[in-house]
Amino acid sequence: VLALIALTIWYRSHGQQWLDRTVRERIDEVVDRASVEGYTFTLGDLETDARNGDLVVTGARLSFDSTLMDSLKLGRLDYLFAAQADRIALRGLSFWRLLLYREFKAEAIELVAPDLRYIMGGARLNMAAPFQRIDGGGGVRIGLLEVDTVLIRRAACAVEDLGDRLPRLDIAGLEVAATQLRLAVGKHQQHVWVSTEEATFNLDSLGTTLPDGAHLHCGRITLDRRSRTGNIRDLRLDPSAHDLDSNATDRVQRTVLALHVNNIAFNGMDVDRLITHQVLSMRKLLVDGAQLDASLDKTLPDTPPQARALPPAALLALRFAVEVDTLAIREANVRYRERDATTGRWGQLPFTHMHARFAHVSNTVDTRAAPVPLTGTFSGMLFDSAAFSGTYDAELGGSQGFTFTAQVRELPCLQLDQATRPLLRMVVEDGQLHQLDLRIVGDERRAKGTVAMRMSDLRVRVEPGTPAEERHSMFGALLETMLAEEYGGGLDMDRRKSYQVERNTERGVFTYIWHVLREGIARNLLPEAMGRVKGMIRMDKAKLRAARTERRARKRTPK
Repeated sequence: VLALIALTIWYRSHGQQWLDRTVRERIDEVVDRASVEGYTFTLGDLETDARNGDLVVTGARLSFDSTLMDSLKLGRLDYLFAAQADRIALRGLSFWRLLLYREFKAEAIELVAPDLRYIMGGARLNMAAPFQRIDGGGGVRIGLLEVDTVLIRRAACAVEDLGDRLPRLDIAGLEVAATQLRLAVGKHQQHVWVSTEEATFNLDSLGTTLPDGAHLHCGRITLDRRSRTGNIRDLRLDPSAHDLDSNATDRVQRTVLALHVNNIAFNGMDVDRLITHQVLSMRKLLVDGAQLDASLDKTLPDTPPQARALPPAALLALRFAVEVDTLAIREANVRYRERDATTGRWGQLPFTHMHARFAHVSNTVDTRAAPVPLTGTFSGMLFDSAAFSGTYDAELGGSQGFTFTAQVRELPCLQLDQATRPLLRMVVEDGQLHQLDLRIVGDERRAKGTVAMRMSDLRVRVEPGTPAEERHSMFGALLETMLAEEYGGGLDMDRRKSYQVERNTERGVFTYIWHVLREGIARNLLPEAMGRVKGMIRMDKAKLRAARTERRARKRTPK
């Protein structure tokens, strides 16, 4: 009893100071064991209330010396981590667990304005690394953090990857609310498990700069663990300032992309797996209201040769794991623009009201097992006047083989003038493409298939004002002559032709398909053109014979 009385008197006089000092020392110890030489940890104010289990820290800061960057670049360190927070409040904290077992078990944690910075070397993100340092190689699985409620307010985060596996990521305005949060380290400390009963994530903005200098920005982002749903609002991909600088002298030919998406919705998303293993796994990903502009300026110098992979190989080569059962695209618009090196003008090819659906978009397949099919369908409007549709089938098993089909119906040829006039100096005056069917069976080396075309009354002429020297060297001048009324007028066609082409490995999948389509159209047009040329020759010979006969008759006629 006397000892208890003495302990009570001591605690009232010195206990709070001892508790504050011991908790501070234990926090310093845990942080020190999780860090390497060169880290600095400071606390501003620390207040404890053992009766209520409250711990409030203001002005906490963890930083590293700039010299550690050299160790990270040389591979002696896997990562560097810095953090600070205006306020950290723990409610219902078990001080005995904190002091005796180095475990944080609390009813609630609130972080106000935390600012995190994570820099990776060439290695993949390893969430277990800090806990391996804390535990010093102990052989039991321990729960390091158990909290009934976690609240994070106005958080910011920056992630950099010096190994170029991922671009720099900047996050602002992160709000997190989670219940029954538990963080545990595996028996051999190779993995960290994070589990929650409920969790919601709200983010004001996310931004990153891609390797080519383009800037990706997302507006508000939300994730809900219980419903496994999420949204990304107002996603934008803006070209780099260098690509938009017409005065830059070092620009080369490359397709410049600008993208705006109104909304991206997730369904069946595995939030725990995303946090713990960095695997983007979900049942359905819906992209709604996308506007993509792609521009290629052929007045610029050619780019250095570089091999390009087709979609299956490009998907498997991604440096982060993706598992999407269904990717759906709704009401997308795509506009391709190209500037001709000769005319210096821009032509365009617009696709509008596009819908698409792809199944089994994944790069975690076992290439040694049976190939997994990647399948897709798409539809929309070409030049906002003709319906088109198609399919795409490939295998995610190491092969780049694929099958592609596309159909276009009832396209007024006048619409093609948006591309042919600025790029070829050819004016399309009339005609109707009733049917175009394309089928491709190919791989990374070559493609073969068929192109069927049915067209009526195609009429073209050379653009007025074309210089004479260009006019005489243009194929369009020959077409204009061929389609003159005296030689039969507009061109009609109804044919199906086979083809086989070799692939230029420096071109991507869309250029590959365009090359195939161009070859197929040429094979369909050639018989008609040759037939028209032969008819022209026969008609011209008949005119010459008639003219000679008329001249002879005039000579025989007496004056």
